[in-house]
Amino acid sequence: MSEEKSSSNRQQRLSGVALHHEERSVGVVRLPISRQDDFIRDFNQTYAPIAMKLVPTVDEAQQKTPEN
Repeated sequence: MSEEKSSSNRQQRLSGVALHHEERSVGVVRLPISRQDDFIRDFNQTYAPIAMKLVPTVDEAQQKTPEN
């Protein structure tokens, strides 16, 4: 995960979720701090008709495996 400083000099964690449009990665998305799974689900349902979706990157998917 990347770390960037916000304007208030606090450490901000960039989430490992990529925005895809028509199966092509467009870039990394910073998610809300809470309820990230709900946000991803709602985003994907809303933007499915125009072929946009949020997809976990390899790093994010590995963090959610039971052995980690």
